[in-house]
Amino acid sequence: MRLRLLLRQATSSIGASIAIMVIVAVAAGLFTAWPRLSRATFADEVTFQMAQTNANARALTGTALGWPVGAFDTSTTYAAALDAVEGVVDEAGPMLRPNLGDPELLISVGMPPVNPTGTGMPFDAPTPRPADLAGRFFELRAIDSLLEHATIVAGTEPAAWPGLQLDASGDGSTAPATQIEVMFSVHTAQRLGVSVGDELSGWPSPEAPASPEAAEPVVAVVTGLFEATDQDEEYWQFQVSGLTPRIASDPNAGDFAIGAAYVHPDTAQALSSSALRPTTSVWIPVAVGTGDVAGLLDDLRDVTARNIPLGESGFGGGLQMRLGSQLIDVLDRAITSQRGTSAVLTLVAAGPVGVTFALLALGTRLSVSRRRATLALANARGGSPWQIRGALAAEGLVLGVPAALLGAAAATVLVPESFQLGDYGLPALAALAPAVLLASEKLPSLRTQRADISTRSSSRWRWVAEVLLVAIAGGAVYLLLSRGLQATTTTTVDPLTTATPLLISLAAAVLATRLFPFPMRLVHAAARRGRGLAAFLGSARAIRESGGGLVPMLALLVGTSIAIFSTAMLSTLSTGVGEATLAANGAEMRLAGPPYSDEVVAEIEGVEGVAATARVFAEPQTALTAGESTRQATLYAVDTATLGIVQTGVTGALALPAGMAALEGEAIPIVLSSALLPEEDGLDLSVRIGSLVPVTQVGTAAAAAGFAEGPLWAVVDLELLREVTGQNLVPRLLLVDLEPDADVDAVTTEVSRIVGGIGTIATSSGQQSAFLSSPSAISMQVGFVVALVVSVLQSVLALVLTLVLAAPERGRLVAVLRTLGIGARDSRRLVSWELVPLGIVALVVGTVLGLALPHLVVATVDLSPFTGQSSPPVVYDGGRLALVLAGVLAILGLTLLVASAVARRLSLSVLRIGDAT
Repeated sequence: MRLRLLLRQATSSIGASIAIMVIVAVAAGLFTAWPRLSRATFADEVTFQMAQTNANARALTGTALGWPVGAFDTSTTYAAALDAVEGVVDEAGPMLRPNLGDPELLISVGMPPVNPTGTGMPFDAPTPRPADLAGRFFELRAIDSLLEHATIVAGTEPAAWPGLQLDASGDGSTAPATQIEVMFSVHTAQRLGVSVGDELSGWPSPEAPASPEAAEPVVAVVTGLFEATDQDEEYWQFQVSGLTPRIASDPNAGDFAIGAAYVHPDTAQALSSSALRPTTSVWIPVAVGTGDVAGLLDDLRDVTARNIPLGESGFGGGLQMRLGSQLIDVLDRAITSQRGTSAVLTLVAAGPVGVTFALLALGTRLSVSRRRATLALANARGGSPWQIRGALAAEGLVLGVPAALLGAAAATVLVPESFQLGDYGLPALAALAPAVLLASEKLPSLRTQRADISTRSSSRWRWVAEVLLVAIAGGAVYLLLSRGLQATTTTTVDPLTTATPLLISLAAAVLATRLFPFPMRLVHAAARRGRGLAAFLGSARAIRESGGGLVPMLALLVGTSIAIFSTAMLSTLSTGVGEATLAANGAEMRLAGPPYSDEVVAEIEGVEGVAATARVFAEPQTALTAGESTRQATLYAVDTATLGIVQTGVTGALALPAGMAALEGEAIPIVLSSALLPEEDGLDLSVRIGSLVPVTQVGTAAAAAGFAEGPLWAVVDLELLREVTGQNLVPRLLLVDLEPDADVDAVTTEVSRIVGGIGTIATSSGQQSAFLSSPSAISMQVGFVVALVVSVLQSVLALVLTLVLAAPERGRLVAVLRTLGIGARDSRRLVSWELVPLGIVALVVGTVLGLALPHLVVATVDLSPFTGQSSPPVVYDGGRLALVLAGVLAILGLTLLVASAVARRLSLSVLRIGDAT
């Protein structure tokens, strides 16, 4: 019997019960999906960042000068050195080891670096040198995995060079073998002008120091040519210049080609007793993968912190090497990016989460009010409060638990991710919320009551709670601003950062609700002087019943603030990303790679859409003398007349003083970096570019976006430096400014054609698009949209529930007024007066709050992964803000019209004898 009564009670207000179940199901689904989507986005971000990093930068790499092998120690062979590198893989941590590939060991042998050919060794060959080359060079390379990635197409594989051999006289003297067998790639051989069987002589051959009287010098014999099995394979990113020779240019001499001549790996051991310069390189591929990113970072840092011994220390062999990987920075950047995304989105989501529970409170109040007579009768006939509240709690569990399970299960299936118990904390609260809220509702009685006589709350503790809430919100803001960016130094979302926006929204809603009667009294006073009954009664009811509008006020306020906040943050982030990519690029278009002759630059300037160009010539390791002190710096020679035009709007651009293109006496004007300033003023300055060139300082700068790297650099005018030195300084960097309406893709295609597809062409718009396509950036944009949609729907639901909840009292009032002769038009106006003034206040306060919240975000969340600045300036797009606000107004206005029509149908229209008035 009792069960039947409980069932009849639960089904007596089926509409309210369905509303509660829908709210709980949707909330549980969103609460479950949110952390799972966050983890999925993080995994996608890590994969994206790793995939954007080339194999050589991603790998564990190390380079050291010295031999890992020894000529007089059979234990220090190439194989033994490779085994030592393979030990790094075996000893790697559990997160890193599955991602590591087969290690590679490369020994490059040449001369001490000679500008501009590096370690290349000049040689003579039977075939003439190509006419377009000023010289041809090679360096010897030893690596055992070459033929796993290449195929011999002519000749044979090189044999090991035996090195020193006993002289045939038998007196114990030694003499070197006369031939070292080498192998080139087909393209390298063609470019150098060599073929199978050629003897390469004239290079600093590795004759033994103990036998300088050797009759025959050592020559390199070309035994074979090879081609790559797959030239796009990541292996060749490590084998720089393995397939094609490196071209070095000298402004006065011309081009030099430096090719790789591969020898048998055991030849390196025989070479270790020579005076040639060895460079040992290690490369361990790292595959793109996800998993425990923190653990992977720890394993990477552990490997890169250790010294790897290669060979035994002693004569002719032994070195220590430390590996490094740009993957550490990549993963750190991915973590920081996702952390910022999570912090911002969690901050945005806090408001709708709070509104969700407020809507549940409104729904449970509606459920109780619909059964007011039944509950009052149960109370009057002996039902204790505990029994009635227990029945309501049981009903809440019946409604909430299945709905929450359904929502959480749907989210779990739709967002496949690893199971974590913490994902179901908020869904569990949503499941229990109806039971708690129903049980805590004020029980009705049979005595007729009017709750609209006074604006004072029926709870004496309400004022205390509201004052405490405002104080807590103010304290949270103070702590957050005082602590600043420390909120992003942990790997989890900061609770204070998450709670503060919700506390601010609640405090704003409380203050708006409490202050709402004051402007309404002015409206009511004006309505009293008018002749309209609806305005008079509507304003009076709005003043009396303002305390019951907290939930719709909160929902409308949060919805409006999120709409404004999301729009402002999207404008701020997109502007910041645009400025950051433009600063990194140096101009709207950046060309780097081959030498850009004056003829090529002139042809590029003639392309439709190109506004101006600025050439940049770089001369590293230039000697700058100040008095008796000399320092090494990178000298940049630029088009000083056009650099400022090309870099208009570029953050960190170098501002050059006037007169850079004219001599000051006999000295060239020069701008020095801040770190390069002489300790004393008035010292004579000069730079050495072939010869000593006097310069005079005309300015200093901390940065030169787009081309200056490192702390030590200086800038002069390109044409002036050419004139003074007489050298043909050909730049390898070109900054290009585009017309405002230029077709970037078309310009890029035409410029690529002009330069023959050689080098790199980067555009700031392309880099911005690439960044905004990253998982973190996409999730932030989608998150803003989802939060906006959810908050608008919550506002709609709050309006509907509020109007439906007030229907009985409104119906009694309308019945009385209709009995007195009021028309249907005034009845409709009365419904509008219930929410229109409240909605206007909520929209105004929500707009102000939405405009203020971005400042809180940029002050407390590190946005540098998105904008290049930890705290970028907030950008407001007036047109976009007006459009979004108009959209919110249109949606809420339409909702109000529909809800008003429904509310009028639910209201009583006939006054019956015995009805309370």
